[in-house]
Amino acid sequence: MKSQSFLRGMIASVAVCFIGAQAWASSDVSNQGAPSATVAASVSSSAAVQTGNIISGAIGGGFSGGGFSSSNQTSDAGTQVGRSAGNDKSGNSVWAQGDASVVHKYEDSLRLHGTIYSGVVGFGHEFLDRYTVGLAADYESVSLKTAYNNGKSDETGSSLIPYVAVKLTPSVTWDLAGGYSWLDYKTDRQNGAVKGDYSANRWFGSTNLVGAYSLGDFRFQPRAGVSFSSERHDGYRETGSSTSYIGADTSNSGIATMGTKIGYPIGNGTPYVKVMGEWDFVTSESVLKANRQMSDKDRLGAVVGLGYEYSFNGVTASLELNDNAVFRQNLDAYTATARLRWQF
Repeated sequence: MKSQSFLRGMIASVAVCFIGAQAWASSDVSNQGAPSATVAASVSSSAAVQTGNIISGAIGGGFSGGGFSSSNQTSDAGTQVGRSAGNDKSGNSVWAQGDASVVHKYEDSLRLHGTIYSGVVGFGHEFLDRYTVGLAADYESVSLKTAYNNGKSDETGSSLIPYVAVKLTPSVTWDLAGGYSWLDYKTDRQNGAVKGDYSANRWFGSTNLVGAYSLGDFRFQPRAGVSFSSERHDGYRETGSSTSYIGADTSNSGIATMGTKIGYPIGNGTPYVKVMGEWDFVTSESVLKANRQMSDKDRLGAVVGLGYEYSFNGVTASLELNDNAVFRQNLDAYTATARLRWQF
């Protein structure tokens, strides 16, 4: 059913909001008789984009320590500071990142709220003082309550993500990451009267250019990148008061980002602010909702955040708080991120 396909895309796009991409699409979603699969499908897209971008951010953190302390910096006087200046170790790195997000969608006939958790660990090896190769593994958990159909949708999954990075100049790094996810969904509606569960798989990738500069005592980490995710949901049959068959479908999401972190070192620590603009270049089309209005569709958004990074003897730790839904319609989305990296 076409409406079910749209809903799969909507929940899948809940995660997209955390990286900026949203695909809030649905058809007659407030109808309690709509198959529960439609709800789970939406979670799928959302989680797909969110996870892809969270992992991308974690991999970026794995390569550069999350920001300033272990990146190469070029000062306003043209002097290098950081790893290239011999102030940091090189060779291998082990890192981990954890994310906790809350989301609340206020749109009429599409109201939902929930949480998204993700944890990723990785190992990277640098060679020839220029190239880095690595491998990361991720676990994600999404739990949404879908008020529009008196239901809920839960998703769990794991991902494997190889990545590479190349130091193009002492101050500019290019990275490329790709991954595959194995996912399981459980969904219900009508206060549990109708249930369903199915599997899904996701391909995703991202590429970024990341800079590292200083101006006086200030540190800058500009970044421009593109992420894409394609998730296929298996077909399944509902159980309970409905035995409808929900066919397989695919949800695609893509986002381009550009912005910077700006930090000010104080001893071994660096407090910083982050501002990132976002453009959703692949997203679902708006559709007619049960209230006869078209669903919201956001192409542009922004992420703003505050963070603190501390580095000592090859170990870098950081904590970051973000508002992921700036300029987004009828949406609140906040994420807390913690990173830890050991370079040896």
